[in-house]
Amino acid sequence: MRTYKPDPRMYRTAMESLGSKPSESLFVSDAALDLQGAIKVGMRAAWIQRTSLGELTRPPSGSLVLARLEDLERIVKRYARSGRFELR
Repeated sequence: MRTYKPDPRMYRTAMESLGSKPSESLFVSDAALDLQGAIKVGMRAAWIQRTSLGELTRPPSGSLVLARLEDLERIVKRYARSGRFELR
């Protein structure tokens, strides 16, 4: 589609092709910039913090912050029960 993250059009097109709603979707990335486009279209965002980058990068406000990729399984299971993406 000739556009790249964080252009919101890319995320909208992905949602349309999957038949998914942004409010029911979680975008996961280790690049804080990529999360911005997902948030703009109404998706939840989860940032995987990379220790190699130190404090150079911060996720957009409202993003879930994962210390490790394994946290994602817990988030998905909670969503299945509650309909909300939560880390706790």
